[in-house]
Amino acid sequence: RFDPTRLPCRHGEEMRVLIIDHTGGIETFRERYRILATYPDVELTVLAPETWIENQRLVRAGTESHGYRILTGRAGFRGYENRGFFYTGLTAAIRKARPDVLHLIEEPFSLIALQSALLCKSICPKAKIIFYSFDNLHMGFRYPYRPSWGYGLIQRAVHRLSDCGAVSCRDAREILLSRGFTKPIRYLPFGIDPDLFSKRDASSRRAALGLRSFVIGFAGRLIPAKGVDILLEALARLRTDWSFLVVGGGPEAASIEDFARSRGWENRLRIERNVSHADVPDAMNLMDVLVLPSRTTPKWKEQFGRVLIEAMGCAIPVVGSDSGAIPEVIGDGGIIVPEGNAEELAQALGDLQQDPRKRAKLGSAGRTRVLNHFTWQRVAELYKTIYDGLLDESLTSEEVPEWSTSSS
Repeated sequence: RFDPTRLPCRHGEEMRVLIIDHTGGIETFRERYRILATYPDVELTVLAPETWIENQRLVRAGTESHGYRILTGRAGFRGYENRGFFYTGLTAAIRKARPDVLHLIEEPFSLIALQSALLCKSICPKAKIIFYSFDNLHMGFRYPYRPSWGYGLIQRAVHRLSDCGAVSCRDAREILLSRGFTKPIRYLPFGIDPDLFSKRDASSRRAALGLRSFVIGFAGRLIPAKGVDILLEALARLRTDWSFLVVGGGPEAASIEDFARSRGWENRLRIERNVSHADVPDAMNLMDVLVLPSRTTPKWKEQFGRVLIEAMGCAIPVVGSDSGAIPEVIGDGGIIVPEGNAEELAQALGDLQQDPRKRAKLGSAGRTRVLNHFTWQRVAELYKTIYDGLLDESLTSEEVPEWSTSSS
C-alpha cells in the first residue's frame, strides 16, 4: 500500500511542478497526479483544456483535485494531438505555478509543446523541461503522416529547449536518438489504478448481454491497423462455442457486423460502442481473454497498448501480436503471436479456451506484472525520480525500460 509519509524529499527543498496534459480532463488518468502531490516536497499544478475530444468522446475538465491545483484553458483543434494549442490559460498557468519543472505530457512535435516550452523559458528561464513521446515508427525527421517540414522545425526547437525526453518504448527511444537528441532519455509507461482495474464477478451482466460460453474480447478503436479482421479470421477457425465482445467504435464496426451476419454469428457478437473510461473495468471483466491483434502499417505501429494493462490488471489473460511495443508490455503476462497470422492466433485462443488453469496462471502473472510496473503509483514514483535528477543535474539515460528487463 502507498504510504506518503515514507516518501523521500529532495534535500528538504520544495519543487514547483507544472504538468501540461491535453488528456488531463480524464478523471481516471488523474490518479498519478493525486499520488505525485502527496510527496511533501512537490507543489503540483496541472493544466488541461477545458474541453477535449479523446477517442471521439468529449471530455470536460473539472477543477476538483486532491492535494494539487488544476487549471484549465481553452484549446484550439481539440482532439488533434499535434495541432492542438492553448489560446487561453497557458501564460496564466506558468505565471501562477512558476515551475522548477515543466512536464509536457505532449509529443515534442506538437504545438502545445512548442508554445509551452517557449513561454516557460521566457517567464521561468531556469525551469527544467521534459517532454513525452510515443513516436516509434520513422527514423530522422521523416513524417509520412504529417507535414514533415513544419513538425520537424517544431520538434528541433522543443529538443533544444528541453532537458529530458521521456518515451513509452524502446523504438521511441531509437527514434529520438536518430533525430539527434543527446540529452537524457527515460522510460515512462502508462498506468492504471489497480483497485479500479481488478477481478470481479460479472456473470449476471454477461448473461444480460447474451454473452455465453468463452468470451473473447477486443477493446479499442475499430480501424484497420488494430487488426480486428485478423481476429475475425481466427474466430472462423475455432470449432468450439464462443462469444465475441467488442468494446469501442470506429469505421470498421459496420464491416465487423457484416462479417458476423455472413457467418451467422449475430447471436455471438456484441459491440459496446459508448463505454466511458470509468466503465472500462466492468467491460474488461466480461471477457475470458482480451486480444490485441494490431498490425504494423507504413504510418503506424502499436506504441504501448493501454488496453493490455487494463485487462492484465483485471487478471484477464491477454493475447497480442508482435507489433511495436506489445511484446514489451505483455512480457510473461500473456501470449504473443506473429502479427497478421490468423492461424496462430486461433491456436492460442483454442488452447486458452481448453485450459482454464493456463488462463488463471496467465491472469495472475499479468496482474502481478501490472502491480510491479504499470500502476499510477509506480508512474508517479518515476516522475519524481526524473524531477529529482533534473534538479540535481544527476539524471542519466536508460537504455531499456525496467518492465522489459524484469519478470512479473
